[in-house]
Order: sequence, then structure tokens, then C-alpha cells
Amino acid sequence: IRSKEEKRYRQSLSEIEALQQKIRNEEKAISQYDQSGNDERTKFMVVIGNTGDGKSTLCNRLSGDDSEYGDRGPFVVSDDAQSQTKQIQIQHCRSSAAAPDQQHKYIIVDTPGINDSEQKDDSHINDLVHYLYGCGGVNAF
Repeated sequence: IRSKEEKRYRQSLSEIEALQQKIRNEEKAISQYDQSGNDERTKFMVVIGNTGDGKSTLCNRLSGDDSEYGDRGPFVVSDDAQSQTKQIQIQHCRSSAAAPDQQHKYIIVDTPGINDSEQKDDSHINDLVHYLYGCGGVNAF
């Protein structure tokens, strides 16, 4: 009986260590993201969609790009269905309210496409989950 208890004890310790390591890994992944969403004047907009649907172009437009094709903003765009955005991209913007105390800060988040041409959906979704945990809150998708 004693050896069974010792075996269960060692197994429990091993499981606890594995969980602690998993928690450390998650905390490390989450910590890389900005906590900018913790003030009421900051609004987050996360753009999600299929590869090639124009997410980066939309993000450029939201960032103030008024070029003909929406390809002169901070987000790199592509004119084909090949994955262009490889990781989450973030752009900080401010509203154009006249008084500084009325301005809002906008954080535009461009994400890699779903069904991407490099078949990295699982990795992209995990990165997005880490970002959502770490950013402090999202106001619009």
C-alpha cells in the first residue's frame, strides 16, 4: 500500500510541475503584449477574417490612409491570396478631436488571416488568444 501511495504522490508532483510550467509559458506569452487597454479613453479594434479579404487594407484605412488602394498605411498589404501578415500587427492612433482631453486613443490590431496559405491557423489563433488575454480588453472585432 505504501509504494502505491508514494507512486501516486510522485505522479501528483510531476503533474503539478507540468501545470506550473504551462502557467509560466502562458504568462510569458501574454506578457509580450501591451496593457494599453486599461484606460477608458483607449479603444481596441481587432480585425479578423480570411487570408486575402482585405484586413490590412481596412486597418490602413482606419489608420488614416486615404490612398487609392489603401496600401500606403502602416500595415503591409498584398494584392493576392498569399499570406502577407505573419503575426499580429498593432498601430496606435488618436482621434482628431480638437481638445486633447476629448481625444481617444485607438489601437488597431491586424491579425494573420484564417485559412492562410501557409496553414498556420492554430499558431495564429493561439497568438490571438494570448494577445486578447494580455491587451487589457477589446472594444470591437
